[in-house]
Amino acid sequence: MMYSWICQRGFWLALLLFSRSLLSADPLLSSWLPDASTKYARIYTSAANRTAGISTTTWSGQTSPTYAGVHEIDYSSGWVYIKNTGLAPYVMGPWNNPNFPKNQGTSTGVYRFPRSPTIPSSHTLT
Repeated sequence: MMYSWICQRGFWLALLLFSRSLLSADPLLSSWLPDASTKYARIYTSAANRTAGISTTTWSGQTSPTYAGVHEIDYSSGWVYIKNTGLAPYVMGPWNNPNFPKNQGTSTGVYRFPRSPTIPSSHTLT
């Protein structure tokens, strides 16, 4: 009986400590949705395909499927680096510009965010 009580108490203590660590996680590292990176990017190539619900993972200029969403999250003491293709995890398109999207899967972007942002003392119109 005492052993069972100790095990239950240990379980709840471990659960409490684990949940506290999740709540105190750095949001710059934990707020991204890397789950979508296991899905291929899909597009509707025409309005007719969109109406029919026909999407594809390849298109003109993109001959092999490419993944969508955030692929990699790296960080240093001062920066967070996010690597992705810029393609959404939901079905995109059609686009009116026939030159878009081309070679999206081959152009991976890396975005850098400061871990401790500073507010500028002066402001400039952009």
